[in-house]
Amino acid sequence: ERIGIHRIVAILTGFLGILLVVRPGFSENSFYLMLPVGAAFMNAVYLLLTRMLSTEQERRAAQIHTTSVGAVGLTLFVLPTWVTPEPMEFAGLVVMGVLGMTGHFSLLKAMSYAPASVLSPFLYSQVLTATTISVFWFGDALKAGTLLGTVILVGSGIYIWWRERVVYGELDIRTDESR
Repeated sequence: ERIGIHRIVAILTGFLGILLVVRPGFSENSFYLMLPVGAAFMNAVYLLLTRMLSTEQERRAAQIHTTSVGAVGLTLFVLPTWVTPEPMEFAGLVVMGVLGMTGHFSLLKAMSYAPASVLSPFLYSQVLTATTISVFWFGDALKAGTLLGTVILVGSGIYIWWRERVVYGELDIRTDESR
């Protein structure tokens, strides 16, 4: 992936959006405020590694290895406190595993067809989903700073996507009159 001044400015602008959401210095200083930054960093590493493993042969190996390593590794953490789930809980765990596997496979497949700059705007659906769950499930109130920060973050990502399409000719932005 190429990186130029426009992408750097958009990334820094997106980071300012994150700061508006997290509000360091504007509320209590807490270690927990850094968890979203750590999660974003780990997600970026995950996406970069997924992009590197998006060839046909590597995709199959990545699917098997991430599933098996995750299952074995996380089982070791669960063993000391294991409680056998009820049948509905077990069904929920199976559904969650199948959905996770399907999502990972879909991401690997998508990365084999398109660069990350094309796919990244689709990841913003996570922001919408998390916001919806936060408001309707947990009853959290949306604050103006959170909304503004989210708009800035998503807007900077969409700008990168749009600019890549315009500069590298992958998006025809002409109107019918200019054709």
